[in-house]
Amino acid sequence: MPIVAIHSVRTAKGLPLEPVGVWAIDGDHFTPHYPSANEHFIGRAKKALFFRPGGVRLEDWAFHKAQSSPNWRIHEKDAFLFDETVDPLVVFSNAQKDHSATVTTMKEWAVHERLLAAE
Repeated sequence: MPIVAIHSVRTAKGLPLEPVGVWAIDGDHFTPHYPSANEHFIGRAKKALFFRPGGVRLEDWAFHKAQSSPNWRIHEKDAFLFDETVDPLVVFSNAQKDHSATVTTMKEWAVHERLLAAE
C-alpha cells in the first residue's frame, strides 16, 4: 500500500515548518511532487531519504524519518477511505492549507497580544 510522506522545512523564523512537497512511496519506488517554487528542496529530501542503512526499504525509512525528524510526516489516511488511493497533490494542498491556517491564527494572536500590551 503506497504512503505519502510530507516534507516540511523552516521557511521563516518563528513560524512552524512549512510543507514544501510530498513523496508518493511504494516499497522502494517513489515519485516526488514539489511545486516549481520549491524544487530546490528536492536535494535536501533526497539526502534525507536515500542516505539510509543498507537493506532498509525506502518506505520503512520514510516511517523512521517521520518518527525521528520534525521535517517529515506520513499522511494518515481516513479510515473510511482506506481502500481508496490517495492523490499526493491533494495531500500537499491540504497540508499547505493547514499550515496557512496555523500561521494566520498565530499572527492574529500576536496582534491581540500587542494590543493588550499597549493598554
